[in-house]
Amino acid sequence: MSGDFIPHQDGAFLEWAKTLTSYVAAHLTGFNIQETALAPIQTLLADYQTAYDRAENPNRGKSGRFGKERGAGRAQSGAADVYQGISDL
Repeated sequence: MSGDFIPHQDGAFLEWAKTLTSYVAAHLTGFNIQETALAPIQTLLADYQTAYDRAENPNRGKSGRFGKERGAGRAQSGAADVYQGISDL
C-alpha cells in the first residue's frame, strides 16, 4: 500500500507492533484506552513471537512456517485495529 508505514517484513512488523503496544500501554490515559483493551493484541503478539521464533529456526519443518503465517495474519489485524483506534483520536 502506498504511504503505508506499517512494516510488511515479519521481523520488522513484530518489532513495530511490540513498540506500538508498549508505547500505548505506557500512555493509556493519554489515549483514553482501557488496559484490558490491550490484552488481546498482547496475546496475539506473544503467539506471533513464538511462531516467528519457531519459523526462524533452521531445523523446523513446514508447520513452523505455516504457524508463523497464521500468527502474522492475526497479529497484523490486531495491531492494525490498535493503530486505527489511536489514529482516530
